Amino acid sequence: MNWDLVIIGTVAKSFVLQYSVTVCFLSVFTNLRLVKDDEACLVKNC
Repeated sequence: MNWDLVIIGTVAKSFVLQYSVTVCFLSVFTNLRLVKDDEACLVKNC
């Protein structure tokens, strides 16, 4: 068993997981902001 590969694989997996969670969070956050902007726009009647 090559421990270097196991460690590299584990680190890579955690990085990918962190990255995908961050991207997911950012897209949800952006969508929420867009919805809020749309609502403000509707209220102001722009």
